[in-house]
Amino acid sequence: MIHRCCPSKRSMLEVKFAVLYQAVEATVVSTKVVRGSWMDHYRGQVVCRNASASEEDIVLLDSRDGSMPVNSDGAVELSRSVVSVELSGLLIFHVVASRVNDEMDVIAEVSAIFTPMVGGKSKSTCDLGFCEVEITVAWSLFSTLEDLCCHNIL
Repeated sequence: MIHRCCPSKRSMLEVKFAVLYQAVEATVVSTKVVRGSWMDHYRGQVVCRNASASEEDIVLLDSRDGSMPVNSDGAVELSRSVVSVELSGLLIFHVVASRVNDEMDVIAEVSAIFTPMVGGKSKSTCDLGFCEVEITVAWSLFSTLEDLCCHNIL
């Protein structure tokens, strides 16, 4: 894994890069509270990890000091929704609820494991006790250099 930080006057850009073989794109098309409700005094974090590439979490949402951004339909508004994963690997999601003023006070933490596919959609539900969160992922295959050359795109 390659890791670089690029500071500027007002912010810090952090870039992490890993080479993945036979990678597919995982797009989180829906993260939704399907049973119960997310409590206003709970902050939320949704992260995922490419089990074959690294032990690094990819943060899809961290509500930090505020409550979880859940709209009236129960949809959770993620900050990031696309990650890459090796076709032979696993994509592991973690949904964590903790108190707004104390991220160390974890109320519930649940994992969902997805097996990558070359296309289509897959779903999994995380039961946090006070609510259930359903995650839907759409899968798409990346073009290879060979594909691009064969179709005269390069």
